[in-house]
Amino acid sequence: MMIASVLACLSCLLSTPADSIRFGGRFFPRIGSAADSGQAYSLLLPLDYSPARRHPLLIILDPRGRALVPLARFGPPAVGRGFVVMSSYNSASDGPVEPNVAAVNAMLGDAWRALRIDTTRVYLVGFSGTARFAWPAAMELRNVVRGIIQVGAGPNPPIEGWLAPFATDPSFAVFSAAGITDFNHDEVVDFDRRLNDTKIAHRTVVFSGAHEWVPPAVAAEAVEWLDLRDRVQRGLVADSVSERFRTERLVELDSIRAAGDTGEVVRRFTSLARDFQRDQVMMNYASQPAMVALLRRGPSFSAAERRRFEQERAWMIETSRTLGSLAKIRPESTADGLEVTLGVAGLKQRAKTDASGVDRAAAERRLAWLFANTMFYGPRTYRANQEWQPILTLLDVAHRIQTLPPDACETAAEALKQLRLGAAKDRYPECPGGG
Repeated sequence: MMIASVLACLSCLLSTPADSIRFGGRFFPRIGSAADSGQAYSLLLPLDYSPARRHPLLIILDPRGRALVPLARFGPPAVGRGFVVMSSYNSASDGPVEPNVAAVNAMLGDAWRALRIDTTRVYLVGFSGTARFAWPAAMELRNVVRGIIQVGAGPNPPIEGWLAPFATDPSFAVFSAAGITDFNHDEVVDFDRRLNDTKIAHRTVVFSGAHEWVPPAVAAEAVEWLDLRDRVQRGLVADSVSERFRTERLVELDSIRAAGDTGEVVRRFTSLARDFQRDQVMMNYASQPAMVALLRRGPSFSAAERRRFEQERAWMIETSRTLGSLAKIRPESTADGLEVTLGVAGLKQRAKTDASGVDRAAAERRLAWLFANTMFYGPRTYRANQEWQPILTLLDVAHRIQTLPPDACETAAEALKQLRLGAAKDRYPECPGGG
C-alpha cells in the first residue's frame, strides 16, 4: 500500500468501524514509501485526523526495524494527543547510519507531501543505536525536530558537541529512559546530569527492566510530557490537564521514595520542579521532612554516583582491552581463564544475594554488558578478521552468563564449521543446530 492511496481514501477511513481500529487510531500496518520505494513503515493516524489542521509527528526508529514493537507502546498515547505516528521497518543499529538517514528522509518526504503536519513539531524516538542516531538527525533538522525520546542510550561522545547547538534553546526537549539493569543505565543517568548545565528541557526515568524499549506507561509519560511542554509554551493547556500530570508524577514519587531509591527520587522531583516552578503543591511536597532530608542528601549522593560512574567506565575500558586481545596466546584466552579474569562468578553471586538492591543492580548491569560484548560485539570484531577461535571463547563465556540468542547461535555455527568442531547444538544446547 502506498501512502498516496491511503490519503486518497481518507474519506472512507473516517468511517472505519471502531472494532477494526488498532492502537487507538487509524492503523496501517505497512506502507511502501512514495518518496523511496526501498522504504516501508507503519502509519497511525488520530481518529479525528483532519487535513484542516496541522498535526505533530512522531517518528520511531527501532534498532532492528521492528516497526510494530515500539508502535504498540508509543502509538496509543501519541494518537490520543493528536500526533501522526510513523514507525520504520528499515531502521537499524550497530552499523552505518545510512539506513536510518534513508528511513527518516522517506517518512518525512511522505509526511510533507501527503499529510497535514506541523513542521515545527516533529519528535524522534529511538532505542540504543537509533537513540544515538537521533542526535545528528536533530542537528540536521534544526527547527523541525522539537525533541527526542531516547531509550537505553544517549549521543556518542564527545557529548558536548551534540549538546552545543541546543544548549541555549529551552523549546528543545529530551526525554531519556533506561532500565535499572540496562548496561547503558549509567550513561543515560549521567547524561541527565550533563543536561542540567544547559537550558534544554529534560526528564529522565529509570524503569524496572533491562536494555529494552520502555513499558507502555513510561512511553505514555514521555509523549504526554513532550506534548504538555509544547502546549504550555503556546498557552493551550488548561490547568487541570497539567495538574493531573503533576499529581500522577507525585504519586509515582511516593512509591519510589518508599522503595528507597534516592537518586531516582531526586532526579524525577528536580525535573518536575523545573516544569512546575513556583507551584504551591510542589513547594508543599518539597517541604515534607522526608523530602527535605532527601534533597539535602542530593548533592553528596550525586557526587558519589559520579564516582561510581567513573569506576564503571574504567572497568569497561579495561575489560574491553581484555576482550579485544584474545587472539594472543595467553592463559586467560581460554573460556575458563577469561571467566576468572572477568570475575563472572563474583558478579553472579552479587546479582543474587545483595540485600540492598543497589549493588545487585550494578552487578546485573555488568553481567548484561559482558553478555552483550561476549555474545555480539566482540564476535563481530573477530569475525571481520576471520579469527574463529576467539569467537568461540567469547561465546563460551556468554553461554555461561545467559542463554545465547538465535543470532549468536548462527555465529557459533559458522565458527564451529570453520574450525571443524561439530554442530552448534552440541556445544550450546539452546542452539537449533549447524556445523
